[in-house]
Amino acid sequence: MTFRDYLQARYDRVRWLALPTLMVAVAAVMLPIGLLIDKVLLGVLFALVGGLWSYMGTVRCPSCRRRVGIAGLNAVRRRARPPMRTAERPRDPEAKCPHCKISFDAPMPGSAP
Repeated sequence: MTFRDYLQARYDRVRWLALPTLMVAVAAVMLPIGLLIDKVLLGVLFALVGGLWSYMGTVRCPSCRRRVGIAGLNAVRRRARPPMRTAERPRDPEAKCPHCKISFDAPMPGSAP
């Protein structure tokens, strides 16, 4: 398993948690409950989605153990987008840890090849 595969799995987990949360919150806001409840639900929605995205920013590099931050999110988001007029969109060759410069396509330590 490569570090990019690990990042992709984590990104998918966040996406599948955020999407249903967003749908439930929008449906709850559309119900005629009351103005205060709507504001509370919107606040909870934004806090939860923000927390899920910040969870994505806490990923640590398996080599140097420092946070990869937005570089990790960009590496998987580029791969997750649909291809544009090609059979498959190529991976970003520049995707690497901003601190130790190890490639996200390198195998993770302790993982089976």
